[in-house]
Amino acid sequence: MKVVKETPNQLTLLHRPIWLWLFGLIFAGAGLAAIATFGKVVTLNCNRTAPVQSNCQLKAAGLLGLAAQETALDSLQSAKVERSSSSDGDTFRVVLVTNQGEVPFTDYYSSGENGKQEIATQISTFLSSPQASSLTLQQDDRWFMFMFGSVFVIAGLAVAIGMGEIVVCEFDRSSDSLILKRHGLFGTKVSERRIHEIEAVRVEESRDSDGSTYRVSLMFTVGDRLLPLTSYYSSGRHSKQAIADQLRKFLQLN
Repeated sequence: MKVVKETPNQLTLLHRPIWLWLFGLIFAGAGLAAIATFGKVVTLNCNRTAPVQSNCQLKAAGLLGLAAQETALDSLQSAKVERSSSSDGDTFRVVLVTNQGEVPFTDYYSSGENGKQEIATQISTFLSSPQASSLTLQQDDRWFMFMFGSVFVIAGLAVAIGMGEIVVCEFDRSSDSLILKRHGLFGTKVSERRIHEIEAVRVEESRDSDGSTYRVSLMFTVGDRLLPLTSYYSSGRHSKQAIADQLRKFLQLN
């Protein structure tokens, strides 16, 4: 929040929450990226062309069949499960071993070792069974990743739209009026109060395990006594204190 107009009788504050817009869009973008990157159905089709040789195709397609990719696998030899370990736990993926090298069944690791091991076992069983003429396996992560990514998209848009209001606060001592406007995507909310009813300007603090956040609020002698200038708390006590001090000076409050 910053001062955009100041005269002896008028003071106008403006708040554009650009960081909230960016945070919300980045959060939503991360959800869309997860859907596009991990939301795939992967299908392995193998047809035996000789007792010890098979012709296999690995096909991956995104949600609604978009961005389909197909890979020919020459002389599939075996399958194994790879593990990836991190501080959040272990994730897994199936890797296909061919005479041209190793080909990941999926580009990414995911939870569920038993499911991955089952796929690897089915492939090994097919390769060791000359009487088996074909094999079709599928791992479909599209709808799970769609729901998972949608949580990020909805949360990001909720922050950008719900909290990302442009706030204009106009003080006019000549008319004894305070007009607070909150401009959002779905319209403008206007609050009007009398300046002489303001008894204090406060910097409110909210504490949690991550630390403290702040907002500037006006205290009134009548009616709804508390009027926050922003609906949410944010970091940066120094900037909030500077605005509060300037308001007290303009309003001639102790």
